[in-house]
Amino acid sequence: MSDQPWHTYLDAWARRERLHSGHAIIQALQARFHTRLLTQAPYFFTDLHLTSEADEQAAADSGEIQATGIRYVATKPAIDVIPIGTVRNGRSDTGNSDHWGDVESTILVEPRFGDHCLTGLADFSHVEVVFFLDRLMAEYFSAPRGVSERL
Repeated sequence: MSDQPWHTYLDAWARRERLHSGHAIIQALQARFHTRLLTQAPYFFTDLHLTSEADEQAAADSGEIQATGIRYVATKPAIDVIPIGTVRNGRSDTGNSDHWGDVESTILVEPRFGDHCLTGLADFSHVEVVFFLDRLMAEYFSAPRGVSERL
């Protein structure tokens, strides 16, 4: 048992254990996600002898301690995808994921970018293409070879 005020004891403990403060964690989460729910709740009761969640909540409600449990629900920010081109090839069985090694595809850049957008591309040996499988039907999603269950 400590004779220190709760916040002093907790801050010293967190520094000793090299923990981030709840405030720092919440700030980091809110910088990356859209918060849907944020509440503080009991957290330590499971580690305290003869103390229940209700006991810890009552102590927090009375101001004796600060609730340190963080209940956080969020969603990822939406990503807008605006195509800059399309991929074309002669293959008609696009649902078949095998034997694509010999298939030659062409990337058709949207006309709004003009011919100058490809200037200097021929000087490179490789091009990295970021793509989104927007037309792949759900039945084509399966577990990787050697994995028995669907992902």
